[in-house]
Amino acid sequence: MHRALTIFIIAFACLLPTVASAQHPEVINRLQEYARMTPQQAVATARNVSAVLSENARRGGDQYDGMRQSVNSAVFGAQAGPGATREEYDRRLAYVISRMAAGLDPEILRALFVPAPNAALMCTNDYGLTIGQCDALLAAGSQQATRIPYTDPDDGGQLAITMEAEGVPRAAAREIVRGLHPVMLGIPRNLTRDERGIGLLGMIEACPGGLSDREAQIRTWHHGPTVPMGRCLGQAVLRDGGVSVARTRFAMSARTARAFVAWVERGLAPPVVAPTPVPAAPVRQAPVVSATSAASLRDQGNILYSRQQYAEAAARFQQAASLEPAHAMTFAALGNCFLRLDRSTDAIAAFRHSLSLSPSVADPYVGLAQASVAAGDVETAGAALRQALTIEPNHVAAIEGMRMLGLTIEPAAPPPAPAAPVREPLVVPSRDQVIAAMRPLDEALEGCAPGFNGVVTFRVHVLGETGEVARARLLRGDITDEAERGCMEAVMQSALFPEFTRRQFSVDYPFDLGESE
Repeated sequence: MHRALTIFIIAFACLLPTVASAQHPEVINRLQEYARMTPQQAVATARNVSAVLSENARRGGDQYDGMRQSVNSAVFGAQAGPGATREEYDRRLAYVISRMAAGLDPEILRALFVPAPNAALMCTNDYGLTIGQCDALLAAGSQQATRIPYTDPDDGGQLAITMEAEGVPRAAAREIVRGLHPVMLGIPRNLTRDERGIGLLGMIEACPGGLSDREAQIRTWHHGPTVPMGRCLGQAVLRDGGVSVARTRFAMSARTARAFVAWVERGLAPPVVAPTPVPAAPVRQAPVVSATSAASLRDQGNILYSRQQYAEAAARFQQAASLEPAHAMTFAALGNCFLRLDRSTDAIAAFRHSLSLSPSVADPYVGLAQASVAAGDVETAGAALRQALTIEPNHVAAIEGMRMLGLTIEPAAPPPAPAAPVREPLVVPSRDQVIAAMRPLDEALEGCAPGFNGVVTFRVHVLGETGEVARARLLRGDITDEAERGCMEAVMQSALFPEFTRRQFSVDYPFDLGESE
C-alpha cells in the first residue's frame, strides 16, 4: 500500500509546475504594506519561497515534513491531523502537495511565517533568504507592520571602490566582493560542521565584534559586504591563515586571494618614522608623531581585539588616544576592550568620553548601555539605547538590546513615500545584467563536472515576462558524460534575469571552469 501511494504521489508531483509563474497579488500587497517592500522586492521574495515550496512538492513521497505539516494545518485545521484513515491521509497529502506546488498564497503565508523566538533564523535556514526578507514574511504573515522598512543588503559596490582606490586591481576588487557576498548572505546555511563552517563561525564571532547574540551577529552579516565588514573579514582571514583561508572560505582565485590579503596587510603596516635627530642644545622638546601612527595603533588594536587579546588591544587604543586625544572612536574601542575585561566602570568612563567628543554617533551609546547593564544600571542602559535609536533608527544592536531588556521601541513615523523613478522599460537585459545572472552559477557548474578544466558555452533562451530561463543547452565544450551535461543544463535553467519587454531573448554565454594556480 505504501509503495503504491509513493508511486502515485511521485507521479502526481511530476505533473506539477516547477514554480508558479505569477505570485499571488495578495501576498505581494501584504509584503508591501507590512514590510514596506517595493513591488520588485516583494515579487522576488515571494518567488524564492514559491520555488522552495515547489521543490518540496516535486520530491513527492508519502511522508509529512515540518513544511507540509504547517500547510496541512492551514488548510484542514490545526487539530485535524494528517487524516483518520489511510484514504483520508492519501487524499490530504496529495492536496497539500498540490497547494505547495502552486506557490505561496495568503493562507500558506499565515501558516509558514508565524512570529516566534528564532523564527527569522529558522526561516533563513529553511528558505535560503536573508533575515530582512524573513522579517518581511513574518510581518506579512502576521499582518503586523515592521518597525524598520525592508532594505536590500549592501551589494559591496562601495567596498570595491574603496579597495580599488587603495591599490587593489579593479577585477580583483570585484571578485573579492563576489566572494564575500554569497557567503555572508548564506549564513547560517554555510555553518556546516566541516573545517570551513567552523572557520566561518569564528569569523561571525569576530566580525563586527561586540555582539554576543547569534541572531544579531547573523543580522550584521546579512547587511552585506560593507566597507567596515570587508576590513574586519580581511583581518580575520589574515589571522586564520591568509591566502588559503580566503580561497577555501570565500571561493576566491589564488591571485585575488593574494590581492585581498595584501590590501589588509597594507592597512595594518606600521608607518615609517624617521629617527629623531639629537638636538644641538639640551632643550627638551615634545616628540612629534603623525596621525598615521595613531591610525596604525588602532588597526593593531582591532586585530588584537579580533583575536580576543583584549588587554593588549586596550594598550594599543590607549597609546592611540594619547596621540590623538580628540578621536572619539578610539575611546569607544577602548570601552569595548574594558567591557570584555569585565571592567565596567572603566568602560562607562571610556564610552562617556567618546560621546563627549562626538555625541551624534550611535555605537558608543550602545556600548554605554552594555557597560551600564554590566554595572547593574538598567535605567541608564535604556536611556542610552533610546538615544542610539534616535540617531540611527535601524541600529541592529540597539534594537536587540531593547528587546533583551524588555523595553518598548517607540514606532518611528513612516517616511514619506518616495516618488517612483521614471524608468525606460527594459527591452532586453544589458551585458552587465546577463553577467550578474550568470556569474552565481560558476560553482554549481563546476560541481556537475569536478574533474573538468576548460571552457563550456551555453545557449540560453529567456522569457521576457518573468525573466526565467525557458530552455538551456550546452553549445560548445568537451562534456561527453550525459549525466554531467544534464546537470549543467539544469543549473543553467535556474538562472533568473530581470523582466524585460521583448517576448524572448537568447544569449550564448561561456564559462571557464576549473582554474590553476
